[in-house]
Amino acid sequence: MIEFDDPGNFSNLKEAQIRSLWDRGVKGWRFDPPFKLAGHENQLKAALGGHNARASFFRKGQVYAGVVLNCQCKTCLGTQVNFVLDKKINIIAQQVGGLSLTRLTENKVTLERRNESAFEEHVLQEKADKEQRQRRQTRMRELIKMSEEQQARLMNGQPIAD
Repeated sequence: MIEFDDPGNFSNLKEAQIRSLWDRGVKGWRFDPPFKLAGHENQLKAALGGHNARASFFRKGQVYAGVVLNCQCKTCLGTQVNFVLDKKINIIAQQVGGLSLTRLTENKVTLERRNESAFEEHVLQEKADKEQRQRRQTRMRELIKMSEEQQARLMNGQPIAD
Protein backbone atom coordinates (compact mmCIF):
# COMPACT_ATOMS: atom_id res chain seq x y z
CA MET A 1 0.00 0.00 0.00
CA ILE A 2 1.26 3.45 -0.89
CA GLU A 3 0.39 5.93 1.85
CA PHE A 4 1.13 9.63 1.59
CA ASP A 5 0.14 10.64 5.12
CA ASP A 6 3.23 9.79 7.17
CA PRO A 7 5.03 12.41 9.30
CA GLY A 8 7.92 12.66 6.85
CA ASN A 9 5.51 13.47 4.08
CA PHE A 10 4.07 16.89 4.98
CA SER A 11 1.24 15.75 7.30
CA ASN A 12 2.17 18.28 9.99
CA LEU A 13 1.87 21.29 7.70
CA LYS A 14 -0.94 23.79 7.93
CA GLU A 15 -3.56 24.00 5.19
CA ALA A 16 -2.11 27.23 3.73
CA GLN A 17 1.36 25.67 3.54
CA ILE A 18 -0.02 22.58 1.82
CA ARG A 19 -1.92 24.78 -0.64
CA SER A 20 1.30 26.67 -1.37
CA LEU A 21 3.13 23.39 -2.01
CA TRP A 22 0.27 22.23 -4.25
CA ASP A 23 0.25 25.51 -6.20
CA ARG A 24 4.00 25.18 -6.80
CA GLY A 25 3.70 21.57 -7.95
CA VAL A 26 5.55 19.99 -5.03
CA LYS A 27 2.66 18.08 -3.43
CA GLY A 28 -0.61 16.46 -4.41
CA TRP A 29 -2.43 15.75 -7.63
CA ARG A 30 -4.24 18.00 -10.07
CA PHE A 31 -7.43 17.28 -11.95
CA ASP A 32 -7.25 17.58 -15.71
CA PRO A 33 -9.55 19.18 -16.59
CA PRO A 34 -10.72 20.92 -13.42
CA PHE A 35 -14.43 20.31 -12.82
CA LYS A 36 -17.52 21.52 -10.99
CA LEU A 37 -18.73 19.13 -8.34
CA ALA A 38 -22.31 17.95 -8.77
CA GLY A 39 -22.86 16.61 -5.27
CA HIS A 40 -21.23 16.54 -1.87
CA GLU A 41 -17.47 16.54 -1.34
CA ASN A 42 -17.75 13.29 0.64
CA GLN A 43 -18.98 11.58 -2.54
CA LEU A 44 -15.85 12.77 -4.30
CA LYS A 45 -13.67 11.46 -1.47
CA ALA A 46 -15.41 8.07 -1.76
CA ALA A 47 -14.86 8.10 -5.52
CA LEU A 48 -11.11 8.39 -4.86
CA GLY A 49 -10.98 5.38 -2.54
CA GLY A 50 -11.98 4.44 0.98
CA HIS A 51 -8.62 5.41 2.47
CA ASN A 52 -8.99 8.96 1.15
CA ALA A 53 -11.75 10.07 3.52
CA ARG A 54 -9.39 12.82 4.77
CA ALA A 55 -8.35 13.99 1.30
CA SER A 56 -7.88 17.75 0.93
CA PHE A 57 -9.24 19.43 -2.18
CA PHE A 58 -8.08 22.59 -3.90
CA ARG A 59 -10.37 24.84 -5.85
CA LYS A 60 -9.81 27.59 -8.32
CA GLY A 61 -12.98 29.62 -8.24
CA GLN A 62 -15.93 27.26 -8.59
CA VAL A 63 -13.96 24.30 -9.98
CA TYR A 64 -12.08 21.53 -8.23
CA ALA A 65 -8.50 21.75 -9.48
CA GLY A 66 -6.62 19.28 -7.29
CA VAL A 67 -6.36 17.04 -4.28
CA VAL A 68 -3.94 15.68 -1.71
CA LEU A 69 -4.66 11.96 -1.52
CA ASN A 70 -3.81 9.85 1.50
CA CYS A 71 -3.60 6.54 -0.36
CA GLN A 72 -3.10 4.88 -3.72
CA CYS A 73 -3.26 1.23 -2.62
CA LYS A 74 -4.68 -1.32 -5.08
CA THR A 75 -8.21 -0.80 -3.80
CA CYS A 76 -8.03 2.99 -3.90
CA LEU A 77 -6.34 2.91 -7.30
CA GLY A 78 -9.21 0.79 -8.58
CA THR A 79 -11.76 3.39 -7.54
CA GLN A 80 -9.54 6.16 -8.91
CA VAL A 81 -9.37 4.35 -12.27
CA ASN A 82 -13.18 4.11 -12.29
CA PHE A 83 -13.39 7.84 -11.50
CA VAL A 84 -11.05 8.68 -14.39
CA LEU A 85 -12.98 6.47 -16.81
CA ASP A 86 -16.46 7.54 -15.70
CA LYS A 87 -15.85 11.26 -15.27
CA LYS A 88 -13.23 11.65 -18.05
CA ILE A 89 -11.04 13.56 -15.59
CA ASN A 90 -7.34 12.68 -15.31
CA ILE A 91 -5.62 12.67 -11.92
CA ILE A 92 -2.09 13.97 -12.50
CA ALA A 93 0.55 13.48 -9.79
CA GLN A 94 2.66 16.47 -8.86
CA GLN A 95 4.70 14.91 -6.07
CA VAL A 96 7.52 12.40 -6.33
CA GLY A 97 6.23 8.85 -5.98
CA GLY A 98 2.62 9.66 -6.84
CA LEU A 99 0.84 7.80 -9.62
CA SER A 100 -0.79 9.76 -12.44
CA LEU A 101 -3.94 8.26 -13.92
CA THR A 102 -4.56 9.30 -17.51
CA ARG A 103 -7.53 8.20 -19.59
CA LEU A 104 -6.43 7.01 -23.03
CA THR A 105 -9.63 5.54 -24.42
CA GLU A 106 -13.16 4.75 -23.30
CA ASN A 107 -11.90 1.80 -21.24
CA LYS A 108 -8.13 2.29 -20.92
CA VAL A 109 -6.19 4.25 -18.28
CA THR A 110 -2.41 4.51 -17.90
CA LEU A 111 -0.65 4.69 -14.56
CA GLU A 112 2.65 6.53 -14.45
CA ARG A 113 4.77 7.04 -11.34
CA ARG A 114 6.28 10.50 -10.99
CA ASN A 115 10.06 10.46 -10.50
CA GLU A 116 10.42 14.20 -9.98
CA SER A 117 7.95 16.78 -8.77
CA ALA A 118 6.06 18.98 -11.19
CA PHE A 119 7.97 21.88 -9.65
CA GLU A 120 11.33 20.27 -10.50
CA GLU A 121 10.09 19.49 -13.99
CA HIS A 122 9.02 23.12 -14.44
CA VAL A 123 12.36 24.47 -13.17
CA LEU A 124 14.30 22.15 -15.51
CA GLN A 125 12.13 23.23 -18.45
CA GLU A 126 12.66 26.91 -17.61
CA LYS A 127 16.42 26.30 -17.45
CA ALA A 128 16.40 24.51 -20.82
CA ASP A 129 14.31 27.32 -22.35
CA LYS A 130 16.73 29.94 -20.98
CA GLU A 131 19.74 28.07 -22.38
CA GLN A 132 18.03 27.81 -25.77
CA ARG A 133 17.27 31.56 -25.76
CA GLN A 134 20.91 32.29 -24.86
CA ARG A 135 22.14 30.06 -27.73
CA ARG A 136 19.81 31.87 -30.16
CA GLN A 137 20.98 35.28 -28.92
CA THR A 138 24.63 34.23 -29.23
CA ARG A 139 24.02 32.96 -32.77
CA MET A 140 22.18 36.18 -33.65
CA ARG A 141 25.13 38.27 -32.38
CA GLU A 142 27.52 36.12 -34.45
CA LEU A 143 25.40 36.63 -37.57
CA ILE A 144 25.17 40.38 -36.97
CA LYS A 145 28.95 40.58 -36.51
CA MET A 146 29.52 38.58 -39.73
CA SER A 147 27.09 40.84 -41.58
CA GLU A 148 28.84 43.97 -40.31
CA GLU A 149 32.22 42.56 -41.36
CA GLN A 150 30.87 41.80 -44.82
CA GLN A 151 29.43 45.30 -45.14
CA ALA A 152 32.78 46.81 -44.11
CA ARG A 153 34.59 44.72 -46.75
CA LEU A 154 32.12 45.79 -49.42
CA MET A 155 32.57 49.43 -48.44
CA ASN A 156 36.35 49.03 -48.75
CA GLY A 157 36.09 47.24 -52.10
CA GLN A 158 37.27 43.93 -50.69
CA PRO A 159 35.72 40.58 -51.62
CA ILE A 160 33.10 39.26 -49.19
CA ALA A 161 34.48 35.71 -48.91
CA ASP A 162 38.11 34.91 -48.15
